[in-house]
Amino acid sequence: MLLAFDDELEKQNAASDLLRSGLGMLKDRAGTSAALGGAGAALGGLAGGGLSGIKNYRAARQAGATRGQAAMYGAQKGLKSGAHGAMVGGALGAGAGLAAGGKGSQLAGLAEKITGKEYLGGPSRFAQRQVHSLTGYGTPEQVKAMRAGSYRASERAGRATKGLEEAWGGSDTGALKKAVTEQQRASKGLAAAEKAEKMGLTSLPGYTKSLAKNPLGTIAAGAGEQWHGSGNLGKAALIGLPVGMAGMAMAAPTKEGGPGRLERGARALGSSLTYSMAPIAGMAGMGLLNRGVSAAGGVVGAGGDVALKRRRKVGGELPESQRGPESDDSGASHPQMYYSQAAMGKPPESVGM
Repeated sequence: MLLAFDDELEKQNAASDLLRSGLGMLKDRAGTSAALGGAGAALGGLAGGGLSGIKNYRAARQAGATRGQAAMYGAQKGLKSGAHGAMVGGALGAGAGLAAGGKGSQLAGLAEKITGKEYLGGPSRFAQRQVHSLTGYGTPEQVKAMRAGSYRASERAGRATKGLEEAWGGSDTGALKKAVTEQQRASKGLAAAEKAEKMGLTSLPGYTKSLAKNPLGTIAAGAGEQWHGSGNLGKAALIGLPVGMAGMAMAAPTKEGGPGRLERGARALGSSLTYSMAPIAGMAGMGLLNRGVSAAGGVVGAGGDVALKRRRKVGGELPESQRGPESDDSGASHPQMYYSQAAMGKPPESVGM
């Protein structure tokens, strides 16, 4: 029995080691896979869309179509082929990165060179941000390399400092005052972004983990990053968008069998508040958080609708003196009738009997 028990433990340990090694490999190669997948998707989309567009344009012209008609036809077909090419190219690039993109490999070096390019590396950095937002992979240096976290705030602070230095050497006091104000705002934005980055709020796993440990601190840090990193118009949107969306949802007519006003308003409020409180790097992670918060708000709002209906039902009975005309089972109302003594064939009340 002891030997069998020991043998079973060895099997379970082997499975655990295999799982840990697999997760470690995925974490190690996630950046390379995402970078090559993004680049492959961009190249596949451009190649497939371009070739298909040209081919179908020529075919339409040969069939007698005008240049405008042929261009529209080629663009339509090109978009479809481009989407297919992007899927194939992205899958091939991501698969190659997972298969042979370990640390120190040639593919890892290639991915790092691609992401370092200003414009050509855009698709690769975009894909990396999506993977980071869903999995939380990446060191702070890698997060900055994919232009997430405090990258934008750091760039803004650098420009503000340079602008202040230039204004300090000039004679325009108005420009100097404006540069000082911008430098102060940029410094606050950088501090808030670095704080959110250290707390792990740039990814969905990190945000939910921090939210479980310190809910108020997490929400405050996320909202601070969004607030200090936005201009005046952005600050107005951070406040006005949630309120406006919730108000519009509640003002819409309630359909029979559909969600109530409070449920609709809470869903809209929760959905829009995620953009005001969560500095998650990618749209993929933000979309999942948005759905989760919106669903939670809907549950709370639905409970409020039920409680409101019960309150109306209990408090809706009017006293007898305030009730309207009585009605029978058919729903038709009948006003109360008063008849005089003469109408009922009786002598007036002043006449004694």
